[in-house]
Amino acid sequence: MTEHERVLIAQFGLVVAIAWFVYAYVYKRTRQDAFRERLFGMRDELFDYMWKSGLSYDLPAYGRLRRALNGMIRTVDTGDYNLITFWLRARALHGQQAVPVNEVARAISAIEAPEVRKHFNDVYMEVGLHGLTHLVFEGPLSVLLTPLFFAQLRKWHEHGRSHVVEVTAEVERQKRESEVEGPTLQPA
Repeated sequence: MTEHERVLIAQFGLVVAIAWFVYAYVYKRTRQDAFRERLFGMRDELFDYMWKSGLSYDLPAYGRLRRALNGMIRTVDTGDYNLITFWLRARALHGQQAVPVNEVARAISAIEAPEVRKHFNDVYMEVGLHGLTHLVFEGPLSVLLTPLFFAQLRKWHEHGRSHVVEVTAEVERQKRESEVEGPTLQPA
């Protein structure tokens, strides 16, 4: 091995080490902190909503949603959030119920006031969206899930495009038929 090859190998190793450091200690921690801050913000907004609306903090939906948010906040640092989410989703796909998710949804659906139920449902959906975004784009599973996500987006896009083509063809056909028939006169 020549001296030049040794220098190239050393440079490659240094670049990989720097890239790993930037990912593991700068990027990843920043993204985790941003995700955790979003969760803290949603939890605080939920608390403020309860206070401003004069609702009891003993409301089962509030307790379950708050516990779910606290659990997500606790598990973000260790990476357990990604594994727990993946495990719950896998259980749901195999016909087993994902109990914590169903408990929250069931508690929200039991709220009698429609505007309160809508607010809780909106918060619940927002939490789910942020969690899914974090899982797909930020977690260790992102290496596998991001390409699958983009492949699904491409399918949806192509399906939408074919639907647009079908609708356009139908509109053109109806236009041609109306031109052949000519205008119809309406009796006065």
